[in-house]
Amino acid sequence: MSAATKKTGVIAGEWDVNIMKPKAGSSKSDLPQPPKPLSEGSSSMDQKPIMKFFECDHLPMPLFNIAIKFKTLAESLDEHLPDGPEKSAGLRKLLEAKDCMVRAAL
Repeated sequence: MSAATKKTGVIAGEWDVNIMKPKAGSSKSDLPQPPKPLSEGSSSMDQKPIMKFFECDHLPMPLFNIAIKFKTLAESLDEHLPDGPEKSAGLRKLLEAKDCMVRAAL
C-alpha cells in the first residue's frame, strides 16, 4: 500500500483510509473494536458529552467504516491527553471532520 493511502495516527497507529471498500464477507463484528473509555465502576456520566457524538453503531456499513476510525482516534486521544481547552477544541474539530467525511460518502 502506498504512503498516499495510509495515514499514521499519533496514538491510534496506522489505518487504511481506503475505507469505502470493506473486505468481502466482513461485518461490524469483524472490525477491531476501540478501547472502552470508561473504566470499571465509572458511569456514563463521567464521560465527556462530546464523546457521544462519535457513536456510529447505527450507521450503515459504508458510513460505519468511515466513522469508526474517528471514534477510535477520539477515544484514544481522550484517554491519553490531559483535559483542557486545547483538547476540547481538538475533539470538536475531529467531530466536525468525521461529520464531513460521512457526508462526503453519502
